Amino acid sequence: MESTKQEIRHILRFYYLRGKTATKAAEKIRVVYGPDTVTIRTAKYWFDRFRSGVVAVEDTPRTGRSIVVETDKIVQIIQVDRHVSTRSIGQKLGIDHKTVWNHLLKIGFKKKLDVWVPEWITYDNLKRKKSWTKRGEPVRTIVKPGLTARKILV
Repeated sequence: MESTKQEIRHILRFYYLRGKTATKAAEKIRVVYGPDTVTIRTAKYWFDRFRSGVVAVEDTPRTGRSIVVETDKIVQIIQVDRHVSTRSIGQKLGIDHKTVWNHLLKIGFKKKLDVWVPEWITYDNLKRKKSWTKRGEPVRTIVKPGLTARKILV
């Protein structure tokens, strides 16, 4: 029988209000829902919360930065400048470049020859200039600026 954490917590609250111990409540829940449903330690934790006056069975909000999907902002930046790197996108949005990388992979971009392109588009830029392409849009060939003379040691 499949059950969610909140359902189990409601059952634990019911047993708490009935005056049962956390151990007895955990044992009764395990008999009905299976041995891996709730541990005695978890039952004791929730009984302590109920005893302290907390009646909510939801998890408390965690500290730290909330998870925010920034894919729309990333796509907007790519549309403005197709030659932008993940590091510069990360700096503009205040997130890590690896997070930008992961979001690009989630929305279907793949790195080919140092260029982010949607997975189904083939790379057709013979000059290998970095550019971002959108799904359904042909790849633009852009000539790189002229090469500079190399330094020679004398």
